[in-house]
Amino acid sequence: MYIQGVYFLCTMKNTIYPLKPNYTGPTKGWFAWLHHDTVLEWSDNVIERTDYVFKNKPKHEMKARTEHMIVIPDEFIPKSLVRAREAWEKAWEARENAQEAWEKTWEKAAKNPRIIKYLKENTPYAWDESNSTLIYDY
Repeated sequence: MYIQGVYFLCTMKNTIYPLKPNYTGPTKGWFAWLHHDTVLEWSDNVIERTDYVFKNKPKHEMKARTEHMIVIPDEFIPKSLVRAREAWEKAWEARENAQEAWEKTWEKAAKNPRIIKYLKENTPYAWDESNSTLIYDY
C-alpha cells in the first residue's frame, strides 16, 4: 500500500537533524540539545552522540530527541563564544602538556634516592623499587 508523501520523506535531503534519516549535515560544529539539559554545545563528532542516543536512550524520549537535536549554523554563534571556545581549546592543550610534564617529573621524583632512603628507614613494609609498589608480606 502506498502512502502519499512517504517516498518524499524517505528521500528528502536532511542537513540539520542528526537523528533523522538521511542526515548529510556537518558532523563537527555547534548543535542544540545533544544532551537534554544543554541548549547549545560543540561536538567534534555528532555521529558518536547519535549512535549513543539510538543505542542507550529510552524509546519514549526518541521523538523529542529526534525533533530537537539540530545543527546550529555558524552565523548564529556569537563571535565571543567562538573566541572563548578557541581560548578553551588552547588552555586544554596546555593543560594536557602540563599533565604529561607533571607525570614524567612525578615518576622521576618517585625514584629519587633521598626519597627511597627515607621510605626504607621509615616504613615497615618492603617495596618493589622498580615500580614503586608495596609488597605486603602477611
